Order: sequence, then C-alpha cells, then structure tokens
Amino acid sequence: MDLRSIGLIDLVVLGVVVLAVVAALRGRRGLLGAVGSAVGALVVCWLAMVAVTAWGPAPVSTAVRDGSFVDRFPVPDRALDQLRDLDGGNPSPGSATG
Repeated sequence: MDLRSIGLIDLVVLGVVVLAVVAALRGRRGLLGAVGSAVGALVVCWLAMVAVTAWGPAPVSTAVRDGSFVDRFPVPDRALDQLRDLDGGNPSPGSATG
C-alpha cells in the first residue's frame, strides 16, 4: 500500500489503532495487551463503519465504502438489508440500493 493513496477513513482507523496500542504499552499491559487493544480497536472501527454505512448520510457512507479498510473487512450487505427490512423497509440515505 502506497502511503500517498491512504484515504481519510483509513487514516482515522490507523490513528485509533495506534492510540490503542500506545495506551496499552504506556499502561504497562505488555505486548499481549497491546495486541488485544489493537484488535479491540479494529472491532470498534468495523462496527462504527457498519453503522455509518447503514444509517449515515450518503457522502459519508460513500467515503467509508471507498476506503481500503472496507476491502480488508467487508460490510455485511445482506445483514444490513435484512436490518433495513426489519426497520420498516426504509432504505438509509447512504445505502447502495436506496
């Protein structure tokens, strides 16, 4: 990956993960704690990405979907469609189908 091609969403995710690792190391939780913090930060970022993709405004949803983070950790489109059906069938402004 070329550093010049990193998108805004990818930089935010990278920043969150780095901060989690630094905080774990400063808290003297060891290497395993730092790895656990990094994985936890990635899970939180993925959940935030799914929520923004499902219910966020179209420009923000498009920016999230264009990031390379989505390529590595894809959004569960089928599950989001089922959630929208449970939500009364109202598509979100940022959905690809709406």
